[in-house]
Amino acid sequence: MLSLPDFIAKQVVLVFSKKEYKLSIRNSNFLLKDEDEEVILQQSCYKVFSIWIVGSCQLSSGILQESKKFGISIFMFSYGFKLYGCWNNQAEGNFLLRRKQYLSLNTYYQASKIIENKIGSQLYMLKKKRNKNLYEKEAIKQLKSCVAHIAECNSEKSLLGIEGSASKVYFNSLFFEKDWKGRKPRSKMDTTNTLMDMGYSTLFNLIESFLNLYGFDTYQGVFHTCFYQRKSLVCDLVEPFRPIVDQAILKGYNLGQINEEHFQIRKGQTHINPKHLKHYSGMFLKALLENKEEMFLYVQGYYRFVISNGDKREFPVFVFKE
Repeated sequence: MLSLPDFIAKQVVLVFSKKEYKLSIRNSNFLLKDEDEEVILQQSCYKVFSIWIVGSCQLSSGILQESKKFGISIFMFSYGFKLYGCWNNQAEGNFLLRRKQYLSLNTYYQASKIIENKIGSQLYMLKKKRNKNLYEKEAIKQLKSCVAHIAECNSEKSLLGIEGSASKVYFNSLFFEKDWKGRKPRSKMDTTNTLMDMGYSTLFNLIESFLNLYGFDTYQGVFHTCFYQRKSLVCDLVEPFRPIVDQAILKGYNLGQINEEHFQIRKGQTHINPKHLKHYSGMFLKALLENKEEMFLYVQGYYRFVISNGDKREFPVFVFKE
């Protein structure tokens, strides 16, 4: 399995492509060529963790063979940054890990630790602001109360209620100055929700890549119930890291990196203008990759927790960098 030092040396390659572009391989190097066969990107296979292709691109069978050899995942997105295909690097045949997933008796404990960590990350975000008003101070107080109530909670339904209440308080406080109307996934009801969809999708794909390194059944969740074609475990483990995306959005607003003119309304939904897609995807990927070491260690810690039946190791915790 991939060690932390090896992982740190690897990169996520983001490619904005056209249908005339070709991704090929030569001498253990990935080559991206334009319509004139000019090389516009070259990267050693030894330094790549995954390749993200936005738009259309021609892939050779050699690319797929070499990506398996070097353990590289390839994700393909539409120009709207919607995932439409993937070629995953996955540890196959880890039957012992999957058996322990299916037979685990401490799934509620795992779910409670994940939500406790998520609310802890949300608290960090609210506490970061220096000059807090009374409303923001009250929000922090309410989130602390939510964390305390987790210890008294004894059912998934109650835990779900605590998580929902905490998120509502958190978003109302964090985006108070941005005319926040509520979190509505995939509705694209406003600029902030559209950016959240994009950022959370990027986070989802990163966490899925890490889980595949160990051979997890990503459909077997502990907090999110199992549902047809829903990768519930990925949905679970992204939770503590969501505030990284929220932080990137808030920072983007404060630094003037988010411009309403970059968005357009179509059929009542807010969409990013395709020519500005690179700017926003880069913004999120940069923020997430600044925490890639913490994400890797979190998933590694979760693997060790599951494989040891939770008896020998503490459940992993994500903590923001100071």
